[in-house]
Parts: sequence; C-alpha cells; structure tokens
Amino acid sequence: MMNKIQLWDSLRLFLLSCIEPIMHSIAMIILIQHFNGGLFHKTLLAMLMPCGLLLSIIVVLISSHRDWGKNKIIFTLTIIGSISFLISTLTDSIWVYIICIAIPVMCMYSILPIAGEVYSIYKKEQRAKRYVTSIIATVSGSLLFTYIYKGMISKGPFEYKNILIISSIIFLLSALCALKLPSGRLKSRELSFKEVISVFREDKLFSYICLAWYLLGVGNLWILPYRTNYFLEERYGFSYSPSTILILIVIIPSGCKIIATPFFGWLFDRMNFIVLRIAINILFMLYIFLLLFGTTFYHHTIAMVVYGCAFSGGGIAWNLWTTRFAPPHKVSLYMSIHAFLTGSRAILSPLVGLWALQTLGGKFCASIAITLIFVATCMLLPILKYGRIRFEN
Repeated sequence: MMNKIQLWDSLRLFLLSCIEPIMHSIAMIILIQHFNGGLFHKTLLAMLMPCGLLLSIIVVLISSHRDWGKNKIIFTLTIIGSISFLISTLTDSIWVYIICIAIPVMCMYSILPIAGEVYSIYKKEQRAKRYVTSIIATVSGSLLFTYIYKGMISKGPFEYKNILIISSIIFLLSALCALKLPSGRLKSRELSFKEVISVFREDKLFSYICLAWYLLGVGNLWILPYRTNYFLEERYGFSYSPSTILILIVIIPSGCKIIATPFFGWLFDRMNFIVLRIAINILFMLYIFLLLFGTTFYHHTIAMVVYGCAFSGGGIAWNLWTTRFAPPHKVSLYMSIHAFLTGSRAILSPLVGLWALQTLGGKFCASIAITLIFVATCMLLPILKYGRIRFEN
C-alpha cells in the first residue's frame, strides 16, 4: 500500500516530468527552428543540461555542513528551475535561452543524491518495488505532458513560450509537493572532498564498477542528445516532423517504460545486480544498432521500443545501485559521486558526438558506442559474485 511519502514523492515526480519532453527533444527543436542554432549552440546546450550531475556533489557537500532539511533542498532547487523557465520566455537572445533552458534540467539532476537518500528509508527487500511507483508516476507525467506539448507544436507557428510558461507553473507545483517529503537533514554529516577521494582509495569494488559504468555511459551518451538532430535535419536523410520526433523519442519509450518498469523492479529486488546490469547493457547495444543502422521509420520505432525497455531497467539500476553497495550513512555520498561521474561523461561525450555524427555518420558512431558498451559488459563478468547486497541498508 502506498504511504504518504510515496504519494507526495510520486506527485512531485509526476509534475517534474514536464521537463522530460523538453530536455529530450523540445529544447533542441526550439534551438534549431526558432533560434537557428549552429553546431556550437547545439553542442553547448547538450553539454550544459547534464551539468547538474556535476553540481550534485557540491549540493551534498554543502548540505552536509548545514541543518537544511532534504525537502527544503529539493524545494529550493525546483523553484530555481521554475524561475529559469519563466526567464527563458522573456528573451530573444540565443545565449540567454540556452542558459535558462538548461538550468531547470541542471536543478532536476542536482537533487538526485538527496532523493536517493529518501528512497533508502524503504526496507531493502521492497526498495525497488516502492521506487517503481515513482518511476511510473514520472513516465505517466512524461506521456501526458508530451501529448499536451505535441498538440501545441502541431498548431504552428511554434508556440514555444507557452510551453515554457506552463512548465514554469508545473515546476512550482512540484516544488510545493517536495515540502511534504521527509525534513530531516542528510545522514552524511560534514563531508569534504577528502572523503570523496577516500571512497575511491578505500572501496576498490565501487571504483571498479564506476570505471565500467563510465565506459558504458560514454557509449550510450555521446549520441543521446542528438537524436533529435538525427531525425529532424535533412542531412541525415529522415526529416521527421517535430510531432513524429516526440512520438519516437518520448512517447514510445515512455509507454514501454510503464510496462517494463514493474518487471525490472521485481528483478532488482531478487536478482544479482551485476547479472541484471549485463542484461540491460545488451538491450542498450541492440537499441543503438537499430537506431543508427536502421534506415526506416519501422527500424527507428523498434529501436525506441528496445530503448524504453532498457532505460526502464537502467533507470532503476542507476538510481538504486548505491543503496546496495554503500554503507547506510554514506548513501548520498556514493550517489553524488556516481552522479558526478555521470555528469562528467554526459558533458564531455557530446563534445565530439555531434561532430562525429555529422562527419563520420551514424553507423560509425554506432560501432564505437557498441564497442564501448561491450567492453564495459566484459569488465563486469569477473565480479559477478559481488552482485548481492554488501551492507544491511
């Protein structure tokens, strides 16, 4: 049965999911169609949005020295995102737009370690089951808001300011829901960068998994921000409409996530984590092959179905794996390190991603991505026996 924390967190995430179609597609569509953004602008936008993952470790370190409640931290960062959405509607400057449209995404990412500690209060044998409710709320909201925004896009001319105003209001409501979450301060107290470094020195297994995950992430992320460009721009041979792109990039994967998430949540609570991670990696390799070697809308549809299934399992694994590998009082610290590393590869990978896609082509990019994920998967094989819970969190 859903408790009050689950209810308010699910409602918060349902509202916060209005950013999903924006960060995955609409922000880039606006940049291309309204601001006529060039290669540098597209790359800059793709690099700025994940910066929140880098900032997450700063949020945790500062919060560990303050008496701030977890709910107040989430509330404040969400409010900043709401204000930034509003500012982005008041400018015709491409530079101001890029910064303001990236800030809400940065705020959303920076609170992930804080939210991770909220999830750690659930019993270990029910952690993924409880978290699945939050994911389904997020995906359901993503589908709803994508449907609404898709209708606005199809009206033309492109009413992007109305989309951003609506998102600003929804972010505000999400912030109010955050106030209902647990108000206690972080379990990790008075952390420093020295302690962050000590994690890598003292926990060799965690460091090794982070290295394998880094290769996986680079392979998966270096093209991810540019799927909109790949489907939209004539140079790649598809020229899908903005509505079709939203269907491919948001609606199809989100629908698959709703179906697949309970199954992967059930697996996470019962299965060796390393085996589960390897299975998810195989799905990601199949998705990339179909996406960039595919030549028809049918191929791309199947690719996004596979992506939706892979991402549902990957989302659970990404958000909850530190609850299996971290000591109870260091969950937020481990999660912030994991988020920081994700942010670094999410920022660095797109530096060459769009250039490679334009210069070397989709098939070459797919080959590199699949190779990196394959190597990361092979690295996990020697540590299969460590895939169970290490601490009684």
